[in-house]
Amino acid sequence: DLNPWWEHPERIRPLPPQYRRPIVRDLAERLLRPKGLTEIVRGPRQVGKTTLAAAIAAEHPGAVFLDL
Repeated sequence: DLNPWWEHPERIRPLPPQYRRPIVRDLAERLLRPKGLTEIVRGPRQVGKTTLAAAIAAEHPGAVFLDL
């Protein structure tokens, strides 16, 4: 009741598209390396950084991404 957006989070952040860019696979592989616990994704506005992080998190249970 405090925030109506919490009832339907998909309205705020829709599911990632079904098409997977090669960078999604590359980043997932890097995260599975022994020292690949943290990755910083940066770049210009509106190029898909948040979508990339959401796709990785959706495919890996327990994964967390921080949208700062």
